[in-house]
Amino acid sequence: MYDNGARKLVHVGIGLIGCTPNSIATQGTNGSCVEEQNAASLIFSLKLRSRVDELNIQYPNSKSIFVNSTAGSIDESLGKYFNYFHFIF
Repeated sequence: MYDNGARKLVHVGIGLIGCTPNSIATQGTNGSCVEEQNAASLIFSLKLRSRVDELNIQYPNSKSIFVNSTAGSIDESLGKYFNYFHFIF
């Protein structure tokens, strides 16, 4: 994208995919979020954020930002993920 002229990029982290209706319905969790899927999405977002920082160093004439898609969509039942996610970042 950089080679094609892109200089402003937005990279969005993955939300808590273990709390989607499909995950809850297909994983047999009795209505609870799927912990393994949420952990995987948090790891992905953590690595993506690090990569965005690297891109800003690698391409100083461009600007990449990371959007935490989990922030603002958390309710009390997901508070532990919210706290973990923001503690890391």
